Amino acid sequence: MRSMIWFLLVSSFILHPSSVVRADGGTLRLSRRQGGYWITIFTAPMPLRAGPVDVSVLVQDGQTREPLPQAQVTVRMTQPGQQALACPATTEAATNKLLRAAPFELPAPGRWELEVQVEGVHGSAVMGCQLEAAHALPRWMQIWPWIGWPALVVALFSVHQVLARRRPLVSPVINRAERLRVK
Repeated sequence: MRSMIWFLLVSSFILHPSSVVRADGGTLRLSRRQGGYWITIFTAPMPLRAGPVDVSVLVQDGQTREPLPQAQVTVRMTQPGQQALACPATTEAATNKLLRAAPFELPAPGRWELEVQVEGVHGSAVMGCQLEAAHALPRWMQIWPWIGWPALVVALFSVHQVLARRRPLVSPVINRAERLRVK
């Protein structure tokens, strides 16, 4: 019984898509020195898709690699034929306060230019990269964990009922008394 419960518990964590989880960080896209800064860019989800996207930026001193919390960061995403998307990356939007997060809603899949502008004690720095965004997931795939968890509860209850019916309904004390009577 315990092994069955552990199996179901572990398999539910393995089968649960990690892209549903929203957190700072994500996939490392670029990390290098630019001007007096060391700038690291992360994106989530993985793979990057049209729809909600989180761009997180870590700004460090280029020499000491100490985080620079006073730096101002702006993230810009552009795609040919689309209006440019710009958003300030803030610590308020980030869970990890060493990072600055900028939430975006990518309207279309395809190749996007990501540009990060940093203003701070070492002046300004700009760096960027290209990202490929896949098509958005169908709506049912985005919400299946919220709809599917009751099915897991029903399955666990059903397994419990099957295993409970396999046990003898007679208590061990009665079985011992019957054995003595039979001898």
